[in-house]
This record gives sequence, structure tokens and C-alpha cells, in this order.
Amino acid sequence: MTTSYEIEQLAATIGEVVYLEVAKWRLYANDAHLHTKLAEEIAPLIEEHKLERQQLVTVMANTPITLGSGKTVPLVDFVPDRVITQLWEILIEDDR
Repeated sequence: MTTSYEIEQLAATIGEVVYLEVAKWRLYANDAHLHTKLAEEIAPLIEEHKLERQQLVTVMANTPITLGSGKTVPLVDFVPDRVITQLWEILIEDDR
């Protein structure tokens, strides 16, 4: 089972790497308070040594972002593909 310390470490990594890109502006996951939620979703995949890039995409697709109008949009729509790939590469390297 993943400890709270490991979740915090994973959240810190996510918070430093993952950002939402809107009109060429970057809002990092930690500033958007999304890093811990993502870490909690991703940690079990890492623990089982079954983390695939597509699973990161799925986690982000299932994470809603509420816009000012109340409309929700999947996080994955705001995160550039290169950022997802970068996070995945970091996570699989750390898992080895």
C-alpha cells in the first residue's frame, strides 16, 4: 500500500511537471490544487508496476476542470501531450 509520504512525493513531482496550458499561459498542477488528486489516482498504478502512458491520459481525461461558467472540461484537454509523456517517463524511471 502506498504511504501518505509516497503520495506527497508523487504529488510534488506531478506539481512540478504537469501544467495546464491556456492561451500560451501555464498553470501548474500544484497551483491549480490538482497534484494531490492526480497522485492519489496514479499511485496504485505505479505500485502495481503497470503504469502505461495511456493510463495517465485516462486519469487526466477523468479529472474534470470546472470553468468559470460552471462547464466542466477534462484535464487532458489542457495538458500538452509532451507534458504527459514527460511525466510518464519520469514515473517509469523512478519505478525502476
